[in-house]
Amino acid sequence: MKMKRSLLFSQSCRGVILRGLAWMIAGLVVTSPARGADPWWDISWGERKMLVFMNSGQTETLTDVPILVVLDASRIDYSLTQNAGEDLRFIDAGGSIELDYEIETWDETGTSYVWVKVPQIDGSSYTDYIWMYYDYFGAPDNQNASGVWSNGYAGVWHLKEDPTPPAGSWYNPSWTYRKKITIDNTKVTETLTNFPVLISFTDVDVKAARADGFDILFTDDDEITKLDHEIDEWDDATGRLVAWVKIPSLPSGTDKDIYIYYGNSGATDQQNKTGVWSNGYEGVYHLNEDPGPGGAGDIKDALATNDGTAESNMTGADLVTAKIGDGIDFDGSDDHVDLGNPTSYDFGTGDWTVSGWVKGGDSDGMIVANGGNNGGGIRWLLRNEAGKGSILTDDNSTKITTKGSTSVNNGSWHWIIGVRDGTTIRVYIDGTQEDTSTCAAGYDLSGTSQKNAYIGVIKRQDTDVFTTFFDGIIDEVRISSVDRSSGWIQTEYNNQNSPGTFYSVGTQELKSGAMVDSTSNSNTGTTSGSMDSFDRVTGQIGLGIDFDGLDDRIDIPDSASLDIAGDKLTVSAWMLPDFDQTWPLDQHVVGKRAGSTAWHLWFKESANDFKVKIKAGGANVATATTAISFTPGTAHYLASVYDGSNQYIYWDAFQENSSVGTGVLSTNDEDMTIGRKSDDTWAFDGVIDEVRISNVARSPDWITVQYKSMTDAYIRWCITVVTWQEVDPNQ
Repeated sequence: MKMKRSLLFSQSCRGVILRGLAWMIAGLVVTSPARGADPWWDISWGERKMLVFMNSGQTETLTDVPILVVLDASRIDYSLTQNAGEDLRFIDAGGSIELDYEIETWDETGTSYVWVKVPQIDGSSYTDYIWMYYDYFGAPDNQNASGVWSNGYAGVWHLKEDPTPPAGSWYNPSWTYRKKITIDNTKVTETLTNFPVLISFTDVDVKAARADGFDILFTDDDEITKLDHEIDEWDDATGRLVAWVKIPSLPSGTDKDIYIYYGNSGATDQQNKTGVWSNGYEGVYHLNEDPGPGGAGDIKDALATNDGTAESNMTGADLVTAKIGDGIDFDGSDDHVDLGNPTSYDFGTGDWTVSGWVKGGDSDGMIVANGGNNGGGIRWLLRNEAGKGSILTDDNSTKITTKGSTSVNNGSWHWIIGVRDGTTIRVYIDGTQEDTSTCAAGYDLSGTSQKNAYIGVIKRQDTDVFTTFFDGIIDEVRISSVDRSSGWIQTEYNNQNSPGTFYSVGTQELKSGAMVDSTSNSNTGTTSGSMDSFDRVTGQIGLGIDFDGLDDRIDIPDSASLDIAGDKLTVSAWMLPDFDQTWPLDQHVVGKRAGSTAWHLWFKESANDFKVKIKAGGANVATATTAISFTPGTAHYLASVYDGSNQYIYWDAFQENSSVGTGVLSTNDEDMTIGRKSDDTWAFDGVIDEVRISNVARSPDWITVQYKSMTDAYIRWCITVVTWQEVDPNQ
C-alpha cells in the first residue's frame, strides 16, 4: 500500500493557498494536505504533482493559454510512466477538469516537452496551479493537440520532424500520415476477389484527419493504388472509425497489407461507396441513420438505389449501438423499414445471398423479406423462426424452409445468412453452415415484386396486413444477386465478428519531409531543397530545423485559415542566425511574401535588425523595424503583433518598436513559407523553431508568458524546487 509522504517545502512556495488550506512553509517539515483539500482525480493514477504559475509580473488574467511543461528525471519519475508518457494527465485546480495537452517530445533518458492548455491564470498571481498525474500503466494515450491550440491559432509548427524531402512510395504528398494495416491470412479461409473488409478501431493518431473524414483513404499494398472505401462511422473527437474497404485480391495463404492515409486539410471526399459494393450487391443497409420521423428514403442503401423508409412511429431512440457501429432497435409491434418494390430483389431463377446481424429476445420475427406472406404468393424471407435462424422461399407452389440449429434469441449477437446456389439452398449461423435444402433448377421467385420488401416485418398476401414483427436489434442487412461461397461467408464472419483480431494496425508513419501543424487546421508543410536528417538539430524546445541559407525551405499550402484577412495577426518564432558569414540581404523567417499583398517576418543580418511588413494590395498596412544586438550562439524569440491600428515587434518578450497602420489585411493566395520566400530569395541561414501564426492580436502579457514558458521560467516545480508531491490518499 502506498503511503502519504512528508516533504520539505521551499521558501519560494510561501503564500500558496490550496483550497483554503494555509501551508506553513518556513523550512518546516509538513505533511501533505488532508484528503479533500483537492480531491484525487482518479484513483487509477498513483502519483500527482502540483504546477504553480509565476504570473505575478503580468496584470492580465489569461484564458485558454498554452503553457510548456518541461520534464526531466528531477521532476518526474520516468520509471513510473508508460514508455511514451501515455498515462500523463493534467487536471485543473479543484481536481475535476481534465485539460488538453500535447507531448511535443518524450525522452525518458533526458528532457521531455509537453504543452498544456490552462483555462485561466489570474493576473498578478503566483498561486494559480494545475495538477500533473502519472503512474497508471493501463491508461490510453489521451493527447489532444488541436485542443491545446484552439484559441485563435491558425498554425503551430514545432519543427521537430525529419526534414528529409519526400522520396519513395507515398500515395500523394498532400497526405501527411499513414498506417499499415496487416490482415491475418489465417482468418481468410479462401482467396477472395473484390472483398469488402470491415476496418473498425479507435485510434488517437487518426484524429489528425479532417473533422468530416474526407481525407481518409486506403491504398493497396503497393502504397499507391487507391482502394474504394465507404465510411460507416467517423468521430474526429476520439478517432473512432468504422469503414468498409474493397480489396481486389485477398489471399488466404499470406498476410495482406493495405494502408490508411489521413491528414490533408484540402482534400475532397475520398469515398466511393458504390465502388465498394459493386460485386453482386443489390442492397446494403448499415442501419446507422436516425429512424425518427424524417420522410421517404431516410434509411440509406449504400448503393444509393434502394433507400428505405422507417415506419412513422419510430424515434431517434431506436438508433442504438449495434454490432457494427449503430443499428436499429425494432419493438416487435409496429417498427419496420419499407424498402419499396425494387426489381433487383426479384431473384427469378438466379442465385442470391441475403444476410443480417441480429440481437433479439423474441422467438419469431422477420429480418428482411420480399413478397407476400400466407394466402399464396411468391416470397423469400430471412427470419428468426422459433428461436432459430432460417431462410424461407416460396414460388407459390413449393415452400422450402432451411433452418439452422443454433439458438439466436439468447440475447447475444448472431449473423444469419441464406444462400441459393443452383439447386441448393444453404443457411449459415455465425459463419457456419447448419442446414441445406434442395430446390428445382427452375425454381422461380420472379413474382416477389408483387409486394414491397421490408426489414423487420412482412405483409400478408391475402389480407395486406403486417405480420411477424421483429423484436430486437438488426444491423448490417445485405442483399446480393450472387451466391457467396462458404469461404467468403466464413471470412466475412471472422472480419465482422472480431475486426480487432482480423488485422493489426501498425505505428503511424509521417510523410518524409512533413512539418506538422498541431492545430485542427492541418496546415502541414513539406520541406524542399537539400535538407536531410542532419538538419534536424537542437532547437529552443526539443528539436528545430537548421536552414542552409541557400535552398532550404518549408512550403505550407495556402488555406483559408492562413489567409488572415481582416485586422488581427500575431506571428512568432524562435530563431538562431548562423554568423559563419555575413549577407547584405534580408533573410525570410516565416510568412507569405511573393507579391504586393504580403505579410512576413524577416531578418536583415548585416544590420542586426528585424523587420515586419504587412501589406494590403500595394499599400503598407504597417511596418515596424527595430535594431537589436545579440551574441552569436544564442536563440531569441521574435514576435510581431498587428492589432488593426498598430504594428509591434517583440524581442525576447520586450516590445522594441511599433508603427501606426493604415489599412486592413487582405486575402493572400500565396503559399506560406518558412526559411525562404516562395520566389526562392531571402534564404535564412540558421535554426528556426516553434513557429506560430494567430488570427488574433496577442497582448503584451500573453507574449511575455509564452516567452517565460518556453524558457522554463514560468512554472514552480513543487517537489524538487518548490512545494510538494503526494501519493494517492485513497490507496
